[in-house]
Amino acid sequence: MTIEMPVVIGIHAHSNLHTKVDNAIASKDFPIILDCSNTTFMTSMFYRFAIQVYKKVKTAGGNLKIINMSETLHEAIVLCNLDQVLDVYKKGAYVA
Repeated sequence: MTIEMPVVIGIHAHSNLHTKVDNAIASKDFPIILDCSNTTFMTSMFYRFAIQVYKKVKTAGGNLKIINMSETLHEAIVLCNLDQVLDVYKKGAYVA
């Protein structure tokens, strides 16, 4: 299942995104793909969200991919070493 991420990933999007992910997990619609094509800004809430989702998806036996990240957003993930845990792709780099 592909979930379109909002332009700004912050506290306001958190609950809605968790609901979408929970529904995908319940239906075993794997892989779960978070598409950041439209995302221009993310708060630190995204890091927490991504790790929580990663744990939920792995526990359910699925996999998570975060795709179409801008260079800036991808660099932030790399600087935090989250690319060592999360499966992240820059814009255009993910091929299904």
